[in-house]
Amino acid sequence: MKCKKLFLNRYIIKHLLLISFVSFSIAFQAQNSGIKGVVVDNQKTPLEMASVAVLSSKDSTFLSYTTTDLKGFFHLQDVPKDRVIIQLNLLGFIQYSKKLVYNNSLIDLKTIILEDDVSSLDEIVIAAVVPIQIKKDTVSYNANSFKVNHDDNIEGLLGKLPGIEIEDGKIISQGNAVTKIMIDGKEFFGGDPSIVLKNISADAIAKVEVIDKKSDEAELTGVSDGNKQIVINFTLKKTKKNRGFGKVSAGLGLDNRYFGNLNYNQFNSKTQLSVIGKFNNINITGSNIKGFLENADGVADESEDDTNGSFNLKQKSLSGFLETKVTGVHYGRELKKKESLNADYFYNASENRGISETNRINFTNTNNFDFNSINDYLNTTNNHNFNFNYENKSNKTFTIKLRGRFYTDNRTNNLDRKGIYENENQEIVTENNQLSKNTTFKKFGNLNFNFYRRLLKKGRSFNTGFNWGVNNYDKEKDQHTFITRNINTNTPTYQEIIALRDEISNSNNFNLRFKYTEPLGGNHYLNAEVNASFYKADESTDQSRTTIKTTTEEDF
Repeated sequence: MKCKKLFLNRYIIKHLLLISFVSFSIAFQAQNSGIKGVVVDNQKTPLEMASVAVLSSKDSTFLSYTTTDLKGFFHLQDVPKDRVIIQLNLLGFIQYSKKLVYNNSLIDLKTIILEDDVSSLDEIVIAAVVPIQIKKDTVSYNANSFKVNHDDNIEGLLGKLPGIEIEDGKIISQGNAVTKIMIDGKEFFGGDPSIVLKNISADAIAKVEVIDKKSDEAELTGVSDGNKQIVINFTLKKTKKNRGFGKVSAGLGLDNRYFGNLNYNQFNSKTQLSVIGKFNNINITGSNIKGFLENADGVADESEDDTNGSFNLKQKSLSGFLETKVTGVHYGRELKKKESLNADYFYNASENRGISETNRINFTNTNNFDFNSINDYLNTTNNHNFNFNYENKSNKTFTIKLRGRFYTDNRTNNLDRKGIYENENQEIVTENNQLSKNTTFKKFGNLNFNFYRRLLKKGRSFNTGFNWGVNNYDKEKDQHTFITRNINTNTPTYQEIIALRDEISNSNNFNLRFKYTEPLGGNHYLNAEVNASFYKADESTDQSRTTIKTTTEEDF
């Protein structure tokens, strides 16, 4: 026993030493590669949040990026072996640039002094040469510094920007979800990221700005209310403004397979017009079809034979043939300076059909059974979505905002399932035929109005507004199951199960609010807020289940 314990201790010590050696090697390699330095000003004060970018000396495309810490220190480790240019930028200082030859060995630039910029630099000139610029609440990316393919959309461009990720169709910047997307400072397609990401070409974008935006009330009054939102603004290239641009593609193949994509945009300082269309039956979903994929029932799972008419069918992922029709139009107009109206309409239709076959063997103590089923399914969806937004900030003392959204969504899932059980002699013992139809219809409407007013005394303000919403939901389930047992015997039995369920839910709510802010001196404020809410909801569920059994088919 003592010998075994000694061996075990040696085994553990050996592996701990190995792990420690590997960890030390990795840490040693990390500390002895990359580019590092300390950034200070003329008074030797460390400069925090200075952007440090490494560019290719061949075409100035972006390679790596970081920012300085509290002590002005930076260490770029993800640098490819190449001739590179290192650029340092911080608002208020002259850009630092230096050419280097990096061969995977550590380059220590020691202390780098940024000189004060006493001139007023043009922001557009800065964006043309600086890959990433940080200024207060905005991170600006120069799109030309990031390589994209000629057919990439904005989604492909964002995937190359440091600090930005796309998860399940949502844009995440520095861990925070982006709540609104704008083009040239104007709202686009209700701010729906899925439409913008898929339907604007990356080569049309000059600059991408991630803005930590204050609330409308805070912008008007100058008093922070703690409410912020992350906004991405895409600035178009000059060549794409005041003229139309877009893409058209189409194809036709065997078995009547087709696809067609249309994207046309026209932007200027006063108006925005965009038209998109995607039509195909080759299982390409296009933009904004994601909601269908998440909610489509697909094919019923035959892992457990359902002979009791249950509604709780397990579902598989989408398969078969998918036909998609997507079209949308957006129009925005600046009525006058800081007064604008935007509206968009989006239609989405899809049809998913297919046939699946399942073969399964069931082993029991007494008998073995083969189960075979053929499933014929058809799933459809039709969606209408309308958004509008009116905003008036033309007066310095007040802001008016009116926003509305209305949509309908109709989904139908049909399944025709035919299954048979065979004994070990390949004789049919039981047949199970099932027809099911699930229909879901949703209607939603929302209207939101806000009025913000700044009063004479600094910090004194009030805002008032209302929010009205209506939500209607109707879900119907119809399932018809026909079961035949003891086939090929003198006493076959027949069973028919009819199950119906109808769920209806209607809600209507109205909220009225008023808020007054009074400055008390310093950074202290008194807020008085009044809310009145009215809510009405109706829910009903009707369901029935009928079972019919007989021993003779004639009686049935």
